[in-house]
Amino acid sequence: MSDPLGIDLNGEASPTLYEPGTKNWSGISLPWLSVGYETQQTPLQTLTFYNAVANNGKVVKPQFVKQIKRGTEIIKEFHPQVINPKICSNKTLNELKSCLEGVMKNGTGRKLTSSYFDIAGKTGTAEILNDDMRYGSRGEKKYLASFVGYFPVEKPIYSCIVSIAASGENIYGASVSGTVFAAIANKVYATSLQYHEAVNENIQKAKETPISNDGNLYDLVTAMNKLQIPYKKGVETEWVNTHATDKSIQLSKREIVKGTVPNVKGMTAKDAIYLIEKAGMRAKIIGYGTVYKQSYAPGTPAYNEGVVELTLK
Repeated sequence: MSDPLGIDLNGEASPTLYEPGTKNWSGISLPWLSVGYETQQTPLQTLTFYNAVANNGKVVKPQFVKQIKRGTEIIKEFHPQVINPKICSNKTLNELKSCLEGVMKNGTGRKLTSSYFDIAGKTGTAEILNDDMRYGSRGEKKYLASFVGYFPVEKPIYSCIVSIAASGENIYGASVSGTVFAAIANKVYATSLQYHEAVNENIQKAKETPISNDGNLYDLVTAMNKLQIPYKKGVETEWVNTHATDKSIQLSKREIVKGTVPNVKGMTAKDAIYLIEKAGMRAKIIGYGTVYKQSYAPGTPAYNEGVVELTLK
């Protein structure tokens, strides 16, 4: 992978990969290449390569946006683009996968494997230039500690790279970046339903109407239709209050007055931030859950760049 990926962002650097016969190739290039030196590429380019290994050799262009929407209308969709259908033979891929798995079982990453699933990956530690564009002396050296890999090994779903630049002693890919990678992998595992067996499929659904947050009418109606939750609309409006009764959720109009601080109590952070920023102000979020307190009273005149502190619980 000696060419740029052609990502949809300006400024992507071209990889540097020396070859025999080129100006910078020397008698020590080959051993240096074996440990990661004399090669330069961005973390995203490195991740794309590892993702291709997990993807049985298929190189897929990194994608940042799936859809562009205006309201509910899809303006443009972006589909996965294959850069290279096969980077090498299956034999080479299997040997490479075995090496990456070996790193996690017997190599520098053996202490990072999750107890729930297997990870394949590689640690990396490289000395880099200091801010004065020189290599530092002992104790002042600057390093780039990295860890890149994919999981779960049996049926890969995710690939990830963590790169951290730091100075000092004991800066290694395994201890610095690897621990961050493992934390991310474990968090993804804990919050991904495809890794877990359902525990409540046979439990009888509650008959009472669920409590709902206030918010955008379209979003709420879409969710309630999907979940088959009965509701009643009072009037057509963009923003609504919700009230759960024994038989349905009652939706009533929430007044949002232009040029004033909106009432965002009872909303999620997503809707609250949208309304605050639409009024020309900025939101500071404290806590998690639903907004129950806002530092500016609803109806107060809004002013540009004013900060509204929202407390959630």
